[in-house]
Amino acid sequence: MSNSDIKIVYYDNELTDEFSTAEIKTKTVDKNFKYNGTILRPVGRALIYHALVKPSCYLYLKFCWGHKIVGNEVIKEYSKKNYFLFGNHTNDICDAFIPSMLNFTKGTYVVVHANNVSIPLLGMVTPILGAIPLPTDSSGMRNFTTHVKKMCAKNKTITIYPEAHIWPYCTKIRNFTKDSFSYPVMSGAPSFCFVNTYHEWPGHKNPRIITYVKGPFFPDTSLPVNKQKQNLRDQIYETMVELSKNNTLTLVEYLPKDIKEN
Repeated sequence: MSNSDIKIVYYDNELTDEFSTAEIKTKTVDKNFKYNGTILRPVGRALIYHALVKPSCYLYLKFCWGHKIVGNEVIKEYSKKNYFLFGNHTNDICDAFIPSMLNFTKGTYVVVHANNVSIPLLGMVTPILGAIPLPTDSSGMRNFTTHVKKMCAKNKTITIYPEAHIWPYCTKIRNFTKDSFSYPVMSGAPSFCFVNTYHEWPGHKNPRIITYVKGPFFPDTSLPVNKQKQNLRDQIYETMVELSKNNTLTLVEYLPKDIKEN
Protein backbone atom coordinates (compact mmCIF):
# COMPACT_ATOMS: atom_id res chain seq x y z
CA MET A 1 0.00 0.00 0.00
CA SER A 2 1.21 3.51 -0.81
CA ASN A 3 -0.01 7.10 -1.05
CA SER A 4 -0.44 6.59 -4.79
CA ASP A 5 -3.51 4.42 -4.11
CA ILE A 6 -5.55 7.17 -2.42
CA LYS A 7 -9.33 6.71 -2.48
CA ILE A 8 -11.51 9.86 -2.34
CA VAL A 9 -14.64 9.81 -0.16
CA TYR A 10 -17.04 12.75 0.11
CA TYR A 11 -18.98 13.50 3.29
CA ASP A 12 -21.88 15.72 4.35
CA ASN A 13 -21.31 16.07 8.09
CA GLU A 14 -18.28 15.14 10.18
CA LEU A 15 -20.47 14.61 13.23
CA THR A 16 -23.04 12.24 11.74
CA ASP A 17 -21.76 10.51 8.58
CA GLU A 18 -20.95 6.80 8.96
CA PHE A 19 -18.74 4.88 6.52
CA SER A 20 -18.68 1.47 8.17
CA THR A 21 -20.00 -1.18 5.76
CA ALA A 22 -21.51 -3.41 8.45
CA GLU A 23 -25.26 -4.02 8.11
CA ILE A 24 -26.74 -4.84 11.51
CA LYS A 25 -30.28 -4.72 12.87
CA THR A 26 -29.80 -2.63 15.98
CA LYS A 27 -31.04 -4.02 19.28
CA THR A 28 -33.00 -1.73 21.59
CA VAL A 29 -30.93 -0.56 24.55
CA ASP A 30 -33.31 1.11 26.99
CA LYS A 31 -34.04 1.19 30.74
CA ASN A 32 -34.39 -2.61 30.76
CA PHE A 33 -30.91 -3.36 29.40
CA LYS A 34 -28.83 -5.34 31.91
CA TYR A 35 -25.41 -3.69 31.98
CA ASN A 36 -24.15 -5.81 34.85
CA GLY A 37 -25.17 -9.14 33.33
CA THR A 38 -25.31 -12.22 35.54
CA ILE A 39 -23.07 -13.33 38.38
CA LEU A 40 -21.06 -15.31 35.82
CA ARG A 41 -19.90 -12.26 33.87
CA PRO A 42 -16.73 -11.65 35.98
CA VAL A 43 -15.78 -15.29 35.47
CA GLY A 44 -16.38 -15.02 31.74
CA ARG A 45 -14.32 -11.82 31.57
CA ALA A 46 -11.40 -13.51 33.36
CA LEU A 47 -11.48 -16.64 31.22
CA ILE A 48 -12.46 -15.21 27.83
CA TYR A 49 -11.20 -11.60 27.81
CA HIS A 50 -8.06 -11.72 29.96
CA ALA A 51 -6.88 -15.27 29.27
CA LEU A 52 -7.86 -15.70 25.62
CA VAL A 53 -8.90 -12.55 23.77
CA LYS A 54 -6.22 -10.08 24.91
CA PRO A 55 -3.27 -12.34 24.01
CA SER A 56 -4.91 -13.17 20.67
CA CYS A 57 -5.48 -9.47 19.96
CA TYR A 58 -1.85 -8.70 20.75
CA LEU A 59 -0.65 -11.31 18.25
CA TYR A 60 -3.16 -10.19 15.61
CA LEU A 61 -2.15 -6.53 15.90
CA LYS A 62 1.57 -7.33 15.95
CA PHE A 63 1.66 -9.72 13.00
CA CYS A 64 -1.17 -8.36 10.83
CA TRP A 65 -0.66 -4.62 11.40
CA GLY A 66 2.88 -4.28 12.79
CA HIS A 67 1.34 -2.49 15.75
CA LYS A 68 3.53 -0.29 17.96
CA ILE A 69 2.69 2.08 20.83
CA VAL A 70 4.58 5.34 21.46
CA GLY A 71 4.24 7.29 24.72
CA ASN A 72 2.36 4.68 26.72
CA GLU A 73 4.56 5.29 29.77
CA VAL A 74 2.37 8.31 30.68
CA ILE A 75 -0.38 5.88 31.75
CA LYS A 76 1.75 3.80 34.13
CA GLU A 77 1.27 6.05 37.16
CA TYR A 78 -2.50 5.71 36.79
CA SER A 79 -2.64 2.08 35.70
CA LYS A 80 -4.49 0.91 38.82
CA LYS A 81 -6.84 3.91 38.99
CA ASN A 82 -9.95 4.95 37.13
CA TYR A 83 -9.17 6.87 33.94
CA PHE A 84 -10.62 7.51 30.50
CA LEU A 85 -9.10 6.93 27.08
CA PHE A 86 -10.22 8.97 24.05
CA GLY A 87 -9.18 7.82 20.58
CA ASN A 88 -9.78 8.36 16.87
CA HIS A 89 -12.19 5.94 15.17
CA THR A 90 -10.69 4.68 11.90
CA ASN A 91 -10.69 0.88 11.92
CA ASP A 92 -13.58 -1.44 12.75
CA ILE A 93 -11.49 -4.37 14.02
CA CYS A 94 -8.34 -2.75 15.38
CA ASP A 95 -10.27 -0.07 17.27
CA ALA A 96 -11.86 -2.86 19.30
CA PHE A 97 -8.46 -4.34 20.19
CA ILE A 98 -5.98 -1.47 20.60
CA PRO A 99 -7.38 0.08 23.82
CA SER A 100 -6.67 -3.20 25.64
CA MET A 101 -3.02 -2.96 24.60
CA LEU A 102 -2.59 0.44 26.29
CA ASN A 103 -2.88 -1.13 29.74
CA PHE A 104 -2.49 -4.80 28.93
CA THR A 105 -2.65 -6.11 32.50
CA LYS A 106 -5.78 -4.23 33.48
CA GLY A 107 -7.65 -4.11 30.19
CA THR A 108 -10.48 -1.69 29.42
CA TYR A 109 -14.18 -1.24 28.90
CA VAL A 110 -15.34 0.51 25.72
CA VAL A 111 -18.39 2.70 25.15
CA VAL A 112 -19.87 1.41 21.88
CA HIS A 113 -22.79 1.78 19.51
CA ALA A 114 -25.69 -0.59 20.26
CA ASN A 115 -24.78 -2.51 17.08
CA ASN A 116 -21.97 -4.12 19.04
CA VAL A 117 -24.45 -5.99 21.23
CA SER A 118 -26.88 -6.62 18.37
CA ILE A 119 -24.88 -9.17 16.36
CA PRO A 120 -26.36 -12.68 16.76
CA LEU A 121 -24.34 -14.76 19.26
CA LEU A 122 -21.36 -12.39 19.21
CA GLY A 123 -23.58 -9.70 20.73
CA MET A 124 -23.90 -11.88 23.82
CA VAL A 125 -20.12 -12.04 24.20
CA THR A 126 -19.14 -8.40 23.59
CA PRO A 127 -20.35 -7.19 27.04
CA ILE A 128 -18.05 -9.81 28.60
CA LEU A 129 -15.23 -8.34 26.52
CA GLY A 130 -16.05 -4.89 27.90
CA ALA A 131 -18.61 -3.36 25.53
CA ILE A 132 -20.81 -0.73 27.20
CA PRO A 133 -23.53 0.09 24.65
CA LEU A 134 -24.97 3.57 24.38
CA PRO A 135 -28.75 3.66 24.83
CA THR A 136 -30.91 3.73 21.72
CA ASP A 137 -33.77 5.11 23.82
CA SER A 138 -33.68 8.09 26.17
CA SER A 139 -35.14 5.94 28.95
CA GLY A 140 -31.83 4.08 29.09
CA MET A 141 -29.59 7.08 29.87
CA ARG A 142 -29.97 6.90 33.65
CA ASN A 143 -29.15 3.19 33.59
CA PHE A 144 -26.11 3.83 31.38
CA THR A 145 -24.82 6.70 33.54
CA THR A 146 -25.26 4.67 36.73
CA HIS A 147 -23.23 1.84 35.21
CA VAL A 148 -20.41 4.19 34.16
CA LYS A 149 -20.33 5.62 37.72
CA LYS A 150 -20.01 2.08 39.12
CA MET A 151 -17.13 1.35 36.74
CA CYS A 152 -15.39 4.54 37.87
CA ALA A 153 -15.86 3.62 41.53
CA LYS A 154 -14.21 0.26 40.82
CA ASN A 155 -11.18 1.99 39.22
CA LYS A 156 -11.90 0.65 35.74
CA THR A 157 -10.53 2.06 32.51
CA ILE A 158 -13.18 3.29 30.06
CA THR A 159 -12.47 3.99 26.40
CA ILE A 160 -14.56 6.41 24.37
CA TYR A 161 -14.37 7.21 20.66
CA PRO A 162 -15.72 10.79 20.63
CA GLU A 163 -15.87 10.89 16.81
CA ALA A 164 -18.58 8.21 17.26
CA HIS A 165 -18.57 6.96 13.65
CA ILE A 166 -15.98 4.84 11.84
CA TRP A 167 -14.19 6.53 8.94
CA PRO A 168 -11.80 3.85 7.67
CA TYR A 169 -8.14 4.95 7.44
CA CYS A 170 -9.03 8.61 8.08
CA THR A 171 -5.83 10.52 8.91
CA LYS A 172 -7.42 13.71 10.22
CA ILE A 173 -9.19 14.21 13.53
CA ARG A 174 -12.84 14.98 12.96
CA ASN A 175 -14.84 17.48 14.91
CA PHE A 176 -16.58 16.09 17.99
CA THR A 177 -18.80 17.52 20.71
CA LYS A 178 -18.14 17.96 24.43
CA ASP A 179 -20.80 15.35 25.33
CA SER A 180 -18.34 12.46 25.70
CA PHE A 181 -16.42 14.41 28.33
CA SER A 182 -19.29 14.40 30.80
CA TYR A 183 -17.93 11.24 32.39
CA PRO A 184 -14.41 12.34 33.36
CA VAL A 185 -15.90 15.63 34.58
CA MET A 186 -18.49 13.69 36.60
CA SER A 187 -15.86 11.46 38.20
CA GLY A 188 -12.91 13.86 38.32
CA ALA A 189 -10.80 11.12 36.74
CA PRO A 190 -7.80 11.77 34.47
CA SER A 191 -8.09 11.33 30.72
CA PHE A 192 -5.58 10.26 28.11
CA CYS A 193 -5.87 10.45 24.35
CA PHE A 194 -4.48 8.14 21.71
CA VAL A 195 -4.28 8.44 17.93
CA ASN A 196 -3.81 5.48 15.64
CA THR A 197 -1.68 6.51 12.67
CA TYR A 198 -1.00 4.72 9.39
CA HIS A 199 2.34 4.00 7.74
CA GLU A 200 3.73 1.99 4.85
CA TRP A 201 4.66 -1.57 5.80
CA PRO A 202 6.58 -2.99 2.83
CA GLY A 203 5.78 -6.58 1.93
CA HIS A 204 2.49 -6.64 3.85
CA LYS A 205 -1.14 -6.38 2.79
CA ASN A 206 -2.11 -3.98 5.57
CA PRO A 207 -0.50 -0.66 6.51
CA ARG A 208 1.39 -0.43 9.78
CA ILE A 209 -0.45 1.11 12.73
CA ILE A 210 1.47 3.19 15.28
CA THR A 211 -0.50 4.42 18.28
CA TYR A 212 0.58 7.68 19.94
CA VAL A 213 -0.52 8.40 23.52
CA LYS A 214 -0.64 11.69 25.48
CA GLY A 215 -1.90 12.82 28.88
CA PRO A 216 -3.05 13.05 31.54
CA PHE A 217 -5.73 15.72 31.17
CA PHE A 218 -7.89 16.76 34.13
CA PRO A 219 -11.16 18.69 34.39
CA ASP A 220 -10.66 22.30 35.46
CA THR A 221 -12.85 22.34 38.56
CA SER A 222 -12.66 26.14 38.80
CA LEU A 223 -15.05 26.28 35.81
CA PRO A 224 -18.80 25.56 35.64
CA VAL A 225 -19.55 21.96 34.61
CA ASN A 226 -20.42 22.73 30.97
CA LYS A 227 -17.23 24.76 30.57
CA GLN A 228 -15.23 21.94 32.18
CA LYS A 229 -16.51 19.57 29.49
CA GLN A 230 -15.71 22.04 26.70
CA ASN A 231 -12.28 22.82 28.10
CA LEU A 232 -11.38 19.15 28.42
CA ARG A 233 -12.74 18.46 24.95
CA ASP A 234 -10.67 21.28 23.46
CA GLN A 235 -7.44 20.17 25.14
CA ILE A 236 -7.85 16.59 23.95
CA TYR A 237 -9.01 17.56 20.46
CA GLU A 238 -6.01 19.86 19.93
CA THR A 239 -3.61 17.19 21.21
CA MET A 240 -5.14 14.57 18.93
CA VAL A 241 -4.78 16.90 15.95
CA GLU A 242 -1.07 17.27 16.75
CA LEU A 243 -0.62 13.52 17.15
CA SER A 244 -2.40 12.87 13.84
CA LYS A 245 0.45 14.70 12.07
CA ASN A 246 2.50 11.54 12.63
CA ASN A 247 0.56 9.82 9.81
CA THR A 248 2.82 9.11 6.84
CA LEU A 249 0.37 7.14 4.70
CA THR A 250 -2.96 8.30 3.25
CA LEU A 251 -5.16 5.54 1.85
CA VAL A 252 -8.48 7.39 1.98
CA GLU A 253 -8.98 11.14 1.75
CA TYR A 254 -12.25 12.51 3.09
CA LEU A 255 -13.50 15.73 1.46
CA PRO A 256 -16.70 17.75 2.03
CA LYS A 257 -19.33 17.23 -0.64
CA ASP A 258 -19.54 20.94 -1.42
CA ILE A 259 -16.02 20.69 -2.89
CA LYS A 260 -17.26 17.98 -5.26
CA GLU A 261 -20.35 19.97 -6.20
CA ASN A 262 -18.33 23.09 -6.93
